[in-house]
Amino acid sequence: MDGLTFEQQASRNFLLQRCTFQRHPIQEERKKERILYVSLLNRLVRSQLDPDPELTACLQRLLQVLDVSAEEMKAEETAIPKGLKKLASVFWHGGFSFGLKNYQALCLVESVCLVGLVAHDSKEKMQAMLADFCKTGKIAETLQQSLTDYFNHLFTVTVMKPGKELAASASYLDFMYGRLFRYRELPRYHVAICATMSAGKSTFINSLLGSDYIPSGNEACTAKITSIADNDIFPELLGCCREKEVLHPPVTLVTNEVLQTWNMNEDIAHVFLEGDLQGVGSEQTVLVVHDTPGTNSSENPLHHQRTMDFLKHHPLQTIVYLLNAEHISTSDNKTLLLEIKHNVLDVVPQTHIVFLVNKVDSFDLESGDDLTQTLDDACQDLEKLGFKEPQVIPVMAYAARLFKMALTGQENRFTRKEKLEFADFFERCLEENLDLTKYQCHIDLPGQAPTTSGSVIIGKHTYDKGKIAEALRCTGICSVADLLDEAVHHYQPEDKPLSPAEVLQQQKDGALSEEEKELLADLNQWEQENVDEPLSEEQEMADLLADLDQWEENNS
Repeated sequence: MDGLTFEQQASRNFLLQRCTFQRHPIQEERKKERILYVSLLNRLVRSQLDPDPELTACLQRLLQVLDVSAEEMKAEETAIPKGLKKLASVFWHGGFSFGLKNYQALCLVESVCLVGLVAHDSKEKMQAMLADFCKTGKIAETLQQSLTDYFNHLFTVTVMKPGKELAASASYLDFMYGRLFRYRELPRYHVAICATMSAGKSTFINSLLGSDYIPSGNEACTAKITSIADNDIFPELLGCCREKEVLHPPVTLVTNEVLQTWNMNEDIAHVFLEGDLQGVGSEQTVLVVHDTPGTNSSENPLHHQRTMDFLKHHPLQTIVYLLNAEHISTSDNKTLLLEIKHNVLDVVPQTHIVFLVNKVDSFDLESGDDLTQTLDDACQDLEKLGFKEPQVIPVMAYAARLFKMALTGQENRFTRKEKLEFADFFERCLEENLDLTKYQCHIDLPGQAPTTSGSVIIGKHTYDKGKIAEALRCTGICSVADLLDEAVHHYQPEDKPLSPAEVLQQQKDGALSEEEKELLADLNQWEQENVDEPLSEEQEMADLLADLDQWEENNS
């Protein structure tokens, strides 16, 4: 859609996909009322929108719920004012009870809600649309004001007693649309995960978020971005992908096989996922984690290019950079870090960066490997690159993933090798007291172990879940989760966040005086009228400066 990024379009499509219309108030009425209702709603919605495949799919679900065919809907041609008047007094009876029900207000509000979701309209624009619909339907001003008051309530968590016109429909509207709009209006906290190849980035993301969202291993090395948005209100995982410049429809059953298929398709540039991320709350802010391609400048420069292009053109609040403990000081790391500093952090200083040293489990402390010295050397190397007092957290992402699987009932997925590795990691963390939170640099986050109880059988051994949770804390992953959770909960954006590219463009625009802007506009106009080949930016500036010099000489 015009004006929306692919990420915003994906989020919009997910919201529409979550419109299931279950327990619709008019569902139990006679068929002629159901046909009239969906026909009026369809005409009101279509009057505001261009053809849209996601809207068509959404309305098709409504037809299925109401057991109405598309042909029946199209055959109903009652004028909107007359049809709305009929919906205001629908006769019902049950046993010895009978009376009239009012579906007029529901039809008007639901039509506005659907248009607002499809068009990504603001609350103010939707209020104006509601007024227009009321005018079209010749609705009394008192009812229009009542609907406007209730409509405002859909965007807040306040409790409001609806007017009698919506008394029977308010719970449905709040459940179906109120939750969608409240989620849509939440600010988003964007975190980019960056690393060179083989740093364990995919394993870290899966261990942090509590499920295998990102394929790991050699097959995972593809040049695509995967964006995962938290949604505690609607926990079902939805996904879609962008293939070249086409955004595909949402998939409601996102399995590991679907993720692997998307991952292996080189024509897919971006994967979007939305669901409940374990241990992260979205009551006030939505956490969005972006997995960038692992870079290796010598083997595949496209990965590096895609990563930097995303970082330059996407507003970010935090960058999490993974270093491989086995190969910290590499030329690829230096290249990527310097570009991130120059093109992102120096341009948008508010962007926070934290460094993780992963694969610390490869160290043999009993044989003399010095973890403290390794982390001190890493801090010094980062400071030489211009990162002052870098925050460095050592982690064992693979161990954390196994511990989280055991705590969430996924131990039956363990391979024989993983069962043995689980036992080894458990012993190292608890019996050998390997607590990585004691080795952090310029930060002190001991991490909060998840509260749990019970036991789990892995192999031939029974493990206490409380001790597994403590072992998980020792991997350092809880420290990272607490860092992000605190940042998300305290995030209060004052203005629309800008990407580095947008900041640079603003600086470029602001660097020109009004006289320079007028001269540049004149040059562009002259160029359009007299030059076949457009001037380069360098030539434009040179001509502009020459004109300014001439002007100063004539007026000095």
